[in-house]
Amino acid sequence: MNSRREFIARCCQLAAVASLPVSALAALPEVAEADACSDRIPLTGVWQFRLDPDRTGETKLWHKPTSGPDWLAVEVPHTWQIQKDSADYFGTAWYHRAFQVPREWKDRNLRVEFEAVYHSAMVWVNGQEAGQHLRKGYTAFTLDITPYVEFSASNSIVVRVDNSFDQAMLPRGRSFDWTPDGGIYRPVSLYPTQNYGTSTIPIFTGCGRCSLSVAPSPGSWRRSKSLRPVEGKGAGVFDVQRPTGFSAFTKSWTP
Repeated sequence: MNSRREFIARCCQLAAVASLPVSALAALPEVAEADACSDRIPLTGVWQFRLDPDRTGETKLWHKPTSGPDWLAVEVPHTWQIQKDSADYFGTAWYHRAFQVPREWKDRNLRVEFEAVYHSAMVWVNGQEAGQHLRKGYTAFTLDITPYVEFSASNSIVVRVDNSFDQAMLPRGRSFDWTPDGGIYRPVSLYPTQNYGTSTIPIFTGCGRCSLSVAPSPGSWRRSKSLRPVEGKGAGVFDVQRPTGFSAFTKSWTP
């Protein structure tokens, strides 16, 4: 446990030394360069941070674009357990930073990806709630922030993180055999997508029969797609050209 914390602490220290001078840490980074190999902007680096032991941050409008002397500059990825005064803190804390979106992304959907936040996160963009990811501290999640982003101004992203003990998640309650390090402890990035796609496709299976329900938005279906059963066996190969569902016979299997 201690070696993991020491490793995270060293990474944060090295990132700080390799980036801006100490005097510049108080300024929020508003522009980040896109990855040279993809349309992706990293939102790692300097964020503003503060603990919320009384859980009053939302009442005090900390989810609105804000900064002040009570916020501490930290390097994300980050866990507050590496800080001496909060090593044993289990509760809520807040992160925020500013960012800008390239103008060439204006006609595309924008998504922010968190590779992991422990254990629960609520996210606001420009003061509006964009989504949440609760009790899943080891999994990545992505939020569509298109409706909340402004292309002609600086944008604000705020994350409320909670690592308090919880009876509704595993490991349950205080049964941990390691310290649940709270924070945005893996990278964050912003990237564009096309204005179409699927997010969740429910599949209902029966005795050798698979039913797939597809519900595209009105007017969004433009191309024909072919779906085939596993190994090419069975009936039910369909070209989907309109927002209708289909059923296909598949080979039953067990894990």
